[in-house]
Amino acid sequence: MTRRHFDACVDVVGTMAGEIAALRADSAHLLRADIYRLLVMMQRSSGATPARETDASAQLAARFARLVAAEAGMGDRVASYAERLQTTSRTLNRCLRSAYGRSAGELIQQHVLLASRRLLLQTDLPASVIAERLDFSDPSYFSRFFQRHMGMTPGAFRRRHESASADADVHCEGARDH
Repeated sequence: MTRRHFDACVDVVGTMAGEIAALRADSAHLLRADIYRLLVMMQRSSGATPARETDASAQLAARFARLVAAEAGMGDRVASYAERLQTTSRTLNRCLRSAYGRSAGELIQQHVLLASRRLLLQTDLPASVIAERLDFSDPSYFSRFFQRHMGMTPGAFRRRHESASADADVHCEGARDH
């Protein structure tokens, strides 16, 4: 990676950090676009060639990713996705490991974790309602799942980010006064 490519990647990451520091209702869309841009920039600088869109395996992985992004919850099973995509769980997992380095179950969990963090940060919904929205069988399972992956309870995660946001607001107001 050349210095120019590295600096361009750092600029994108800086933009993302700024967006995260001042989250808005549409921040998820902007961050998703920036992540994709960053990945393409890194791929181009490495000299790697992207997978061909005509590749059936890549197409299956992309279709799965779209389905998960649109509707995944913890109640969703890999077999259900495989059936809807007219394939087997084994074939789906093989394609996903090739494309993303993760199994279907891991990708579903990753999406649910992202959705839960988004709901905790962008809404005032109680954790029990978030658990229900994300198809957890009960709120305590949601709390254990979240704590296992994030190292803190949903409530602690929300409090930490609310205090960080309040600190950033105070810092920005202080900077404007000067």
